[in-house]
Amino acid sequence: MTGISRSNGEIIVTGNERMLFSVVSLLSRLEIVPGRFQVDQTTLDDAFVAITGRRFGTSEDEEVA
Repeated sequence: MTGISRSNGEIIVTGNERMLFSVVSLLSRLEIVPGRFQVDQTTLDDAFVAITGRRFGTSEDEEVA
């Protein structure tokens, strides 16, 4: 796990793919059933936008806000 925070009533846990199983296992042991469980992964497109400030295939004039 690399981080944990709370935002708008949600608990956000960050880490690698192994962390997912640890979180699920802990919730199970504590008999906690989350109302919602979401897994997000950064894509190569996300990395491209972070580095260049634009989406792949757009001109340099069309920067991402």
